[in-house]
Amino acid sequence: MRKWARLGIQDIVVATDSSPPGQRVRLCDTQGRKTALPHVGERHLPDLHALRPR
Repeated sequence: MRKWARLGIQDIVVATDSSPPGQRVRLCDTQGRKTALPHVGERHLPDLHALRPR
C-alpha cells in the first residue's frame, strides 16, 4: 500500500463512465503523476465531488 503526504496531493479527479462501476477516481500528485484509486468509489463515499477544494 502506498501513502501520500497531504502536501504531495495536487488534485483528486472523479471521472464518470457510462459503464459500471460508474465513476473512476484518480489522485494527481505535485510531480504530475496520476494514480488510480480503485478502492475509492461512489459506494464508499456518498459525494466524491465534495472532496474537491473550493
